[in-house]
Amino acid sequence: MLSGDGQRTWPIDWEERRKGVGCVACADGRPDRIPNGRRFFSGQVADAYLVSTSRPRGYSIVTWRGRHVAEITELTPTEAGSFLAELTAVCRAVEAVYRPVKLNLMALGNGLPHLHFHVVPRYADDPDPQRPPRFLLSDDELPSIGEEEFAADLASLRGMLGGQQVRSAAAANLRRPIPIVVVTGPPASGKSTLAATIATRLSLPLIAKDGIKERLYEAFGSGDRDWSRWLGRGTYPLIYHFLEIELRAGRSVVVEGTFGPESADAEFAAEHERYPFEALQLYCFAPDDVLLTRYEARAPDRHPGHVDGSITDEVRVQLQANRWRPLSLPGRLVEVDTSSFEALDVDGVVALAAAHVATAEG
Repeated sequence: MLSGDGQRTWPIDWEERRKGVGCVACADGRPDRIPNGRRFFSGQVADAYLVSTSRPRGYSIVTWRGRHVAEITELTPTEAGSFLAELTAVCRAVEAVYRPVKLNLMALGNGLPHLHFHVVPRYADDPDPQRPPRFLLSDDELPSIGEEEFAADLASLRGMLGGQQVRSAAAANLRRPIPIVVVTGPPASGKSTLAATIATRLSLPLIAKDGIKERLYEAFGSGDRDWSRWLGRGTYPLIYHFLEIELRAGRSVVVEGTFGPESADAEFAAEHERYPFEALQLYCFAPDDVLLTRYEARAPDRHPGHVDGSITDEVRVQLQANRWRPLSLPGRLVEVDTSSFEALDVDGVVALAAAHVATAEG
């Protein structure tokens, strides 16, 4: 969009760069050094670097180290709270060490569209205190301060911040959302087999609804439909609990279940708020008559706790009501037609999942 009748002046690839394509800050990870700067703070979501130019002393850059965002408005409330808390801690340290009369905070990013703040101390002898910092308006290269003075400043800032470093392996993985694979769809659509195949071939943890529920049957016994439904209510909280464990550790995972959007969308959204992920949702489907035929045929071979043989009519009603629809997840939805298992390109689906999970290494 143009502000008036003028011609575009921004780079032609600007929109792609805003999305993170070719982002240097993401590619570099969490380095101890940047051009003309050394790190003095490593938090859960941010790194702070002291710039070694002679003016103004204490000029620092605080860089967001989570998933790629160009603007602070792209952060979730939880992410924004964490980032601002660490930015504030850095600012307090700069104030304590340098005693400026004012701090200027600027989120520019017009050259590098990855969220970062410039923290600029302003001093009592500032030649132009009512205007933005002059050095940011100039292309002139400023001389560096002496090594001993710079090292002393770094030590003072680190001392004020308690020498904080990255505190967990999960924090190091915050550069981008964690890729996960979610396999969902109605009963008898082949979800369990497909999810297990993906997890096995890609050596990923598998969180599967039936596996958990059957462990509960073994622990508490089988019963009628009401008992099965009661244990089912305990199964899904365990799925989300195990998912959170994997996300907290920064690991990709395969999650499988007959998720109903009416409750699952909110549960997955809450997990994403705590630990951002990017989902490849594989939604398995087939005509209702095919699903019901399979459902009846497999009942004798299933764990008796599922009581599948007695609830075919219930499943038919839920299929007609379209209960098991695709979920609203961050990421990509791929619908997998499982009408014929013989015709299903399992290798192609596994390759798709492999490419998705590989984004964690990109």
